[in-house]
Amino acid sequence: MGAYLVLPFYLWAVWPVKRGAMHLLFILGYLGLLLWYSARFGNGNFDRLTEQWGLGRCLIEVAIGVSLFQLNVLYRSQKMARMYDGIAAAIFCAIFVVFTYTNYDFYFVPLAAGLILCLSLAQGPFTRVLEWRPMVLLGEISFSIYMLHVFVMWLCQDIPASFKARLPFWIGAFWLLAAHLLVIGLSYLSFKFIEPPAHRALTGR
Repeated sequence: MGAYLVLPFYLWAVWPVKRGAMHLLFILGYLGLLLWYSARFGNGNFDRLTEQWGLGRCLIEVAIGVSLFQLNVLYRSQKMARMYDGIAAAIFCAIFVVFTYTNYDFYFVPLAAGLILCLSLAQGPFTRVLEWRPMVLLGEISFSIYMLHVFVMWLCQDIPASFKARLPFWIGAFWLLAAHLLVIGLSYLSFKFIEPPAHRALTGR
């Protein structure tokens, strides 16, 4: 909420800047600031910034988003669209590699920024996969997924580790799939029956 309230003032301050090089410098500077902020207030861990000192992290990431939007406007080109599509696919794979082989979650921010920018400029096979209707639906319910997934995680964590360790591989894989489907199902219901009615009620007032 604090980031949303500050955003109009930040837009007013940076909107006159139209040179792409300046926005690239802005993004690099904000990434450096975020790296320092995470080390100073989160002990190098973004999860520590969730409930304390989270506003600073949100403000920095919102500022990065503003510059990404400006770069999208400046660098949009049909000739480069397929190249951006390939870069987006490579970054998408890199995110999974990073989370598999490191616990340092700062890497996700520059990778996510690059993925967002490239996807906004891309046209190609990877983009067409993401435009498939089931993928679009996941995007539509993504806020509900964000809000509800933690409850399913807590439910899974409450199962004793000694019990889960005795499960054969295929049952563990089925359990993981069931957890994902439960999150998606709950999120779809939330999206259909909570988000639109709440939005209509708020905008109506």
